[in-house]
Amino acid sequence: MDIRELKSKLDFDSVLSRVERYFYSALASSKCDELEFISDRELLEVELRKVVEMKELINHSGDLPLDGLSDIREVLNKIRIEGHFVAPEDFLRIHSFLVVSRKLRKHVIETNAGSDGKFPWVTAYCTSLFFDKLLEHNIEITIDESGFVKDSASANLSRIRKQITQQSERLRKSLATILKKISEKEYAQEDIVTQRDGRYVIPVKTENKRNVQGIIHGASSTGQTVFVEPAEIITLNNELTELHFEERREIDKILRELSTQVAGVSNELLGNCMILSDIDFIQAKAKYAIETISSMPVITGNEVDLIDAYHPVLLQTHSRSQVIPLKFRIGNDFNTLVISGPNAGGKLSS
Repeated sequence: MDIRELKSKLDFDSVLSRVERYFYSALASSKCDELEFISDRELLEVELRKVVEMKELINHSGDLPLDGLSDIREVLNKIRIEGHFVAPEDFLRIHSFLVVSRKLRKHVIETNAGSDGKFPWVTAYCTSLFFDKLLEHNIEITIDESGFVKDSASANLSRIRKQITQQSERLRKSLATILKKISEKEYAQEDIVTQRDGRYVIPVKTENKRNVQGIIHGASSTGQTVFVEPAEIITLNNELTELHFEERREIDKILRELSTQVAGVSNELLGNCMILSDIDFIQAKAKYAIETISSMPVITGNEVDLIDAYHPVLLQTHSRSQVIPLKFRIGNDFNTLVISGPNAGGKLSS
């Protein structure tokens, strides 16, 4: 029997899906794909003690501060490619990841110190988390909460955007003057200034298009209106377009420089991903253990002795009072038992 079939027969996936409800990020989900049954006694006891310690930590101070945690490994792998940079919203994810790493480290160290060292494993693990407040700050001053690169990201970007604002205002004033003239002649379809393909245009009645000198940038869906860029403002529009190109180049430069900073600590951040995937997964297991009122088993050789044991899958669909606990021992007087029935040994009260 292969491992997948064994997991299916044991309803292991049903239990795991319940644990997954407590994950904060896809980092923990990736641990599920790697999960194997443990046959080494010492290794199993280590893993069980981690869950017990996490349960005690949760009961002591609540959930670990993992809000905002996300899987940034794909982003980091892109940034590690020389000359490559990622979108502003990806930097927001990196920023949140850095904040979570720093706050979690601080929280665990302070909680452990305030409880006379009751949480040695979690503390030792989280103490190795990397944090970089300078990088956090650099992302904060570069990108706003909506993923827009701030004017203050560089002096050059601020200058360019001021010029764009001034040029746009000049264009609108020129167009308003032109629009007033052609409206008086009833050439205009509407008294508005709009944009087509990034160019400022005015709506002109199709039958009057030859009366307004300029470049036509498309027509309305009805065909009754054409959008004309008057000849008088073509140069102004060209200058505005060039300013937008210059803005894009400056933004790319800023993002590339920020990417270089992140790439410089990418190994440390990938190390954090490994730590936080474990922390998120173990906390989820601990919260499931709290939900099911589970306790750590005592492993004693080849004997299995279940005392008031509840079938975990039945607890997912029924109240604890509806599930009959099992008392079951095997390994001393006999070592073979056949279990039949649809509940595989789990029973419900009538």
